[in-house]
Amino acid sequence: MIKTMRAKVILMLGILTLSTAMFADTKADYDQAIQYSQENKIEEAVKMLQTIATSKDKEYSVKANYKLSSYYLATKDNAKAKTYSLAAIKDKNNSSSDAIGALYNLVNISMLEKDNKAAENYVLDMKKRTAGKDPMVLELSGRFNQEVKKDLVMAESEYKKAAALAPKILRYQADLLEVYELKKDEAMIAKTISAMKVINQQVTSQEIAKYFEARQGFELANKYFIKSIVEDKSDSSKLLLGVMYYNLGKKDEGKQLITEAQKAGIKEADQVLADIKKQEAATTQTTPKTNKK
Repeated sequence: MIKTMRAKVILMLGILTLSTAMFADTKADYDQAIQYSQENKIEEAVKMLQTIATSKDKEYSVKANYKLSSYYLATKDNAKAKTYSLAAIKDKNNSSSDAIGALYNLVNISMLEKDNKAAENYVLDMKKRTAGKDPMVLELSGRFNQEVKKDLVMAESEYKKAAALAPKILRYQADLLEVYELKKDEAMIAKTISAMKVINQQVTSQEIAKYFEARQGFELANKYFIKSIVEDKSDSSKLLLGVMYYNLGKKDEGKQLITEAQKAGIKEADQVLADIKKQEAATTQTTPKTNKK
């Protein structure tokens, strides 16, 4: 009896040791795949990740599937990206960053496929897996409600939750500011800007404008650049607004503002105008001439 039990214990220890060694090898393979990708050895990295993706190591299988889904999404192979993303989220209880990342990829893929319902379901799954406690997931939910469902009430609610969970992160306050701008709620606009300045005293109209420009919210960027120029007397905002105008095709207005910034002593304006002159000269040279009859 004792010998039998001892044999079972030895057998169990043997299985445990074998499993641990196997999973350690999987981790080493995963680390090697990441190293390959950093060295731009993409083919080797993909092959190794594909092997790991079907391994019995659940943790690294999810990691590999997520990495592959991101790779194929970046290379615009949405079918493969979707396959690997779905493999990464099989375990409904998995709330790891890799599983959440795979769900995020699926949201993007669904949006590209114009399947808003599927995208919404993936957003809801992200919220469920993170128990509604991840500010970035809540922000994504808010963004989906704002831009896809056009539900500003729900968007505001989600952004407020994100801001409450991460009170020192300016971005979530900026999300709220955008909602209040869309709602034209002047009282809440002023209150939110004050809250942003409590988080960081360096917040200015120019910084807010730059944030909205980066998000391609050009109408709001325009408003806050002008606010910076008029109220803060910021000549650097003339330069930034001029560049934005120029890039949006309002070239004459853009160059006028950049020139004003140059006259006001903004040194960067010199280089910007020189670059514009060079770019326009090159465009003129490459434009085919039409034959006059």
